[in-house]
Amino acid sequence: MKYRHRLSPLLEPNSVAVVGASTKSGKPGNNVVRMLKRTGFNGDIYPINPAYENVEELVCYASSSDLPNPPDLAILSVSDSRIEAAFRDVALAGAQAALIFGGANLEETSSIKLPKRLGDIAKEAKIPLMGANCMGFYNFQHPIVGTFYYPPHLPNPGRCTLITHSGSSWSSVTHNDERLGFNLSISTGQELSLTAADYIDFALEQTDTRVIGLILETVRDPENFIVALEKANKKEIPIVALKVGRTETSARLAISHSGAIAGNDAAYEAIFDRYGVSRVDTLEELASALSILSHYPTIGAGELISTHDSGFERELFVDLAERHNVPLANLTATTTAKLSKLLDPGLDPINPLDVWGTGYNYETIFTETFCTMLDDPNAAIGVVAHSARNGAAISEAWLDTITTAFQRTKTPTVLVTNFPWTHHDDAIRRAREVGFPIIDGMANGLVGVRCLFEQRDFKARNPIASPPAPEPSICEKWKVRLRQSNRLDEIEIMKLLEDFGIQTSGAKKITSKEDAIKAYHQ
Repeated sequence: MKYRHRLSPLLEPNSVAVVGASTKSGKPGNNVVRMLKRTGFNGDIYPINPAYENVEELVCYASSSDLPNPPDLAILSVSDSRIEAAFRDVALAGAQAALIFGGANLEETSSIKLPKRLGDIAKEAKIPLMGANCMGFYNFQHPIVGTFYYPPHLPNPGRCTLITHSGSSWSSVTHNDERLGFNLSISTGQELSLTAADYIDFALEQTDTRVIGLILETVRDPENFIVALEKANKKEIPIVALKVGRTETSARLAISHSGAIAGNDAAYEAIFDRYGVSRVDTLEELASALSILSHYPTIGAGELISTHDSGFERELFVDLAERHNVPLANLTATTTAKLSKLLDPGLDPINPLDVWGTGYNYETIFTETFCTMLDDPNAAIGVVAHSARNGAAISEAWLDTITTAFQRTKTPTVLVTNFPWTHHDDAIRRAREVGFPIIDGMANGLVGVRCLFEQRDFKARNPIASPPAPEPSICEKWKVRLRQSNRLDEIEIMKLLEDFGIQTSGAKKITSKEDAIKAYHQ
């Protein structure tokens, strides 16, 4: 069978075998089958377990060899002690891809540990393997769900792709807020066969992908990771990354958690800057950036304008905007003149704008001042900063304002809550209907806006010419040296840069005063 992408058997299969299927409610092997049925998978489902004749009203097979047809995807929901044998069985039965939930942790004396053996089986059989130690995936475009988790509420389909090493973060970001909609959400686990680079490549081929979010401990395949980033640049798909391992302690914990070597954080910063990856520091910031970028993948020239109904909260917003490097727009004289006529006496027509005066006719003042600011040629995006609350008249007025702004202007708009611990699910539903994002918390909203600016400015940046690739022998020489230690002295650093075609000012090692004087005069 010819597949659309090399990961199609895994992420968009036409048939799925569930090894370890169970009739016991709540068991992983039962949840997998129920999730496939619950989410509308239209292909064949083959439960496998010699203990049962039927699982969830489906014929259950005793072994992989008994299946009527080779499955595209085999999901292994078995204990670690049985994973290896089960994986070999499905490979022999002709499975084209596999998914392993288990951690692949055994107390064993073999020099070749179970994770390595599983990766070797996948390589020998030439089939893509997701996991081990992962939560699975959602693909809403196919649709297909491969997970042992049975959530109370399913995620919303949408335009965000999430690729994460962390299973818990995968579950948290994917399942908990209707504001984030996903076309693809993947928990990669230990990456015994496939890496984040492979999943990025697949996501970039999906028609619904508008933004990709990464939660990374490490990058196990740097060369293909860079290829994937280059492909994202060509397709103008923004990528936002939450990368741990900034500190020595965090990097050490990453190794103990999944064997991931976090690497030098400065190297990641350089790669992210080179290929336009926006970096965030928290899960909340990641979700905020994904939400904003899924609504507005690009914006025009200009900076941020914002409007407030509190002087103090406006001042707080300004402080946070400076902290997060978010530029505020300077309004034109025409705009300030229009604002002066709309505002109550004593309110300055400046950006950010405080619009609360006497409270008289505030609904009209909200709408007209905000639309006036959005029409300013220096405005690239507009923020309403307000702690929305269900049933509050002022909140309803602000929602009416943004709705009108959508109809009257073309400038992207975001509602950012000053204080997120309020009941505003009604506002969230209304925002989804109209088409603008609501972000909880000033700092989160500003980071999301900053990422939007970063993506715009990266696209406008002149291409960076890369130096010619060095000879393979030079690469191998430095690989050997860096395996010994990644701490280089100044002379070695200069030599490394020169070997890779990067011009330096030159350096020479000296051991005496006479040598220093001689070198100075040369």
